[in-house]
Amino acid sequence: MNNKPFFSVILPTLNRASYLSFAIQSVLNQTFGDFELIVSDNFSSDDTEEVVRGIGDARVRYVKTDKVLPMIDSWEFALSHARGEYVTFIGDDDANAVAAFELIKKALDEHPNCLLLGWQMCFYYIESYQAPEGKIAKDSLEFTPFTGKLLKKDARQFIQNIFALDGLTNGSQNNTTYKELPSLVNAVYHRSLISELNKTKYFFHPSCVAGDRYNAIVTLHKVTDFFYLDYPLHLHGFSPSSGTATITSGRKSFQKSSEQLLTQFNCLTHRNYSANALLHAKADLGEELDFVKIDQMHFFVQTFKDLLLLKRQGFNIDDDLKSFGQALSEQSTEFQKEFNSFFSSNIRQLVDYILYHLKTSLRLYYYTLGLDKVVAKSGLNRSTTPRVLLKGKTVGFTNILECAQMINKDWLENNRQFD
Repeated sequence: MNNKPFFSVILPTLNRASYLSFAIQSVLNQTFGDFELIVSDNFSSDDTEEVVRGIGDARVRYVKTDKVLPMIDSWEFALSHARGEYVTFIGDDDANAVAAFELIKKALDEHPNCLLLGWQMCFYYIESYQAPEGKIAKDSLEFTPFTGKLLKKDARQFIQNIFALDGLTNGSQNNTTYKELPSLVNAVYHRSLISELNKTKYFFHPSCVAGDRYNAIVTLHKVTDFFYLDYPLHLHGFSPSSGTATITSGRKSFQKSSEQLLTQFNCLTHRNYSANALLHAKADLGEELDFVKIDQMHFFVQTFKDLLLLKRQGFNIDDDLKSFGQALSEQSTEFQKEFNSFFSSNIRQLVDYILYHLKTSLRLYYYTLGLDKVVAKSGLNRSTTPRVLLKGKTVGFTNILECAQMINKDWLENNRQFD
């Protein structure tokens, strides 16, 4: 193997031997083979080392810390061993589509000066999950319809879109979704970009629960533009017990972390802890992110809408409302009047907002083998983003590795949208 492989794939792990072999094998199965896979063991006490050493592939490198490190220190340790021209990460319960590296390499060959390239993150339900819109079966894959296009995106505009998506600004989101966000597991970073970021404290945040949001912002601010490959190439292992997978697990992760609260209320909607990570990035980058103008009123309004929606979905939000009410009472009299005026004068808009999202959530999932059928069946217009859910029991996969094997070039070509 070359001393400098094209890709370095970093897999940090701690006591997850039962999941690990699928993640490793999904990398080894790639149709493009010039890579190294660094399995970085954060001093596991299970049989992680035996699992990795039993693989018998020279492209796999096993490294181990001499004690259990905090997550960020573990990632830094893993990153220090990377030798490739481009670096990416994979979770120990994740998988990469079998065609991923081949398609990424082709895109990079077309743009040899590219420093950052991302692709769609999709979700693989390792366990069954009770979503607001219904129960999702174990071993199901969720993604959004894709075009297969390689898109060049303005990094500064994308940063603004993400802040708008989290409600921190009142600007346009420009149809941006979180699945496009280039963040560790669904992006490759050129070595020169990694080196530049390592000169600062910014690449990893020591305590942000939504560390992927933080990492994306501090990375995007270092480039003028980046490329997005519109294929679902990363399968993110999802279970109710995953760190921030659900509202409940997100609350627990946030409460156990040492993250400083920069939003003004402790309402642990997904929006709030994601926004908190963005505010940390903005604080750390200082004047370099002055072009992002925070709109507190807009954020208060959007968060309150989220809380009302969660209440309609059956969540207990009593503590959230208390925290929100306390934060609102600490604002100026003018601010409180404007907030109250919005809801008194826009009650019809608020009701429509809640009903729209409830109805939309009930019709987002479609079970089909061909994406051409999804849009036709959905009845959704092009301004919305339908999701597709493939049930393994119906389609023919029984675990995340088999699903990753299914996503080859032929499958991607046959199932992409053409507009």
